[in-house]
Amino acid sequence: MNRKEPSARSRLYRIIDKGSFTELFHQRGVVDPLSFPGYKERLQAAQDLSDQSDAVLTGTAQIDGIDCMLILFEPRFIVGSMGVLEGEKVTCAFEYAWVNKLPVITVTGSGSARIQEGTASLLQFAKIAGAAKKHSNEGLLHIAVLSNPMLGGISLSYATTADIIIAEKDHPSAGKALSYGMVDILAYKKETQNILIKLLTCHCKKTNYIRKETT
Repeated sequence: MNRKEPSARSRLYRIIDKGSFTELFHQRGVVDPLSFPGYKERLQAAQDLSDQSDAVLTGTAQIDGIDCMLILFEPRFIVGSMGVLEGEKVTCAFEYAWVNKLPVITVTGSGSARIQEGTASLLQFAKIAGAAKKHSNEGLLHIAVLSNPMLGGISLSYATTADIIIAEKDHPSAGKALSYGMVDILAYKKETQNILIKLLTCHCKKTNYIRKETT
């Protein structure tokens, strides 16, 4: 893990309107389907390190007055890897966004399936991809921000199926990802919020969305 990579919450607060975040689907617990040796202790250590109960942060917020669903993976929690609990939360977030007609912003790193949970972890990618497809079929927007754009299970699942994919220049593989046509936009972290505002504004005009006043 790159220890310079900001936490999920710090990333969140950089891109949303102040005070607009409402966390959803928060669960405190441990999922250990295989009773993998030492796994519960590693989960506890990850919780202590990241101050998160799991590797994904989900909830609604506003970006320049536009309501969105935010899904951010926590790099300090076992490198933002996907387990059963994370898969359930991301699926619920996409389904909530579909029901409430919200655009989805996902921020992911290079996390893949969590080997300590075996096939149960791997199956989460298919489940999330299905929920993301259902969201897409309604003409709703999904923007993926690759904060560490390497190939991995998350990239093969829903991140690279987004309508618009932003790779951050801070990681050396971002330029190569663009040259291979894997991403649409390159940006530094400090530029991400302004890019999201422009993209969401265009989406609002297309869908006749009435944005809220920001303070």
